[in-house]
Amino acid sequence: MSPTTTTSQAATSLPLKRLIIRHPLIAFFVIAFAGAWIVTLPLVLAQNGLGVLPYTIPEIGLVPLAEWFAIPASILGPTLASFTVTAITAGKAGMRQLLRRYVLWRVGVRWYLLVIVGVPLIQLVCSSVFLGTAPLTAFIRQWPLFFTTYLPNILIIVVAVQIWEEGGWSGFAVPTLPQRFGAKRGEIMYAV
Repeated sequence: MSPTTTTSQAATSLPLKRLIIRHPLIAFFVIAFAGAWIVTLPLVLAQNGLGVLPYTIPEIGLVPLAEWFAIPASILGPTLASFTVTAITAGKAGMRQLLRRYVLWRVGVRWYLLVIVGVPLIQLVCSSVFLGTAPLTAFIRQWPLFFTTYLPNILIIVVAVQIWEEGGWSGFAVPTLPQRFGAKRGEIMYAV
């Protein structure tokens, strides 16, 4: 590569880097939403979506089609945005700190188990209030589906989607909003 090529590449990338450094939150949200929509748009516009484009996206196994698109959308959306903006604004030290947040466990395993088992139990009890014993009877008759459908679905959602997506949002947006707007306003903005 000639020195001229290197200089011209650096010169063209500098304005974009300066823009990201000057407005990291705006850059994060633009990259996050653009990355997610680029992946999700074919599903939305297909015949089995809004019906705008002349193709149909086939169903894949037991997992709903939207979840298959959620995996790359979560990676190309908030995850790509957090990695890109952090690398540009905070360098290697910021990237190490961001990656550390991916392995930070804030609660014990028993709380995760409570959520995985407790949520379906609460749904079962609440639906039984309105539908009588039918949900409980259906659960007793089809209890293996809990292990063959529900748990694999939860694992796909948690491992393939949530870890990436929340790493992006919680790894970059949550710590940055309070720094920029103050603790109360930053938390309110994130909640909205």
